[in-house]
Amino acid sequence: MNCHLHFDHCGGNPLLAGKPILVQDVELATARRGNYTIDDLIDFPGAAYEELVLVGAVC
Repeated sequence: MNCHLHFDHCGGNPLLAGKPILVQDVELATARRGNYTIDDLIDFPGAAYEELVLVGAVC
C-alpha cells in the first residue's frame, strides 16, 4: 500500500510487478498527470494498481 506516490514512497514498486498495489484513486490520478514524481515508477511493465476510494480522507 502506498499512502502517496512521491518517489521516496513508491521507488520499490517496480519490484512488485504483477502484484496488486493499493493506492488512493485520487493519488494515482494525480501522479499520472505528470510533474509529480518519477513517471517510470508509476506506469511500469506489470503495474497492477488496486484503486481505493477513501471518503473524507485527507493526506
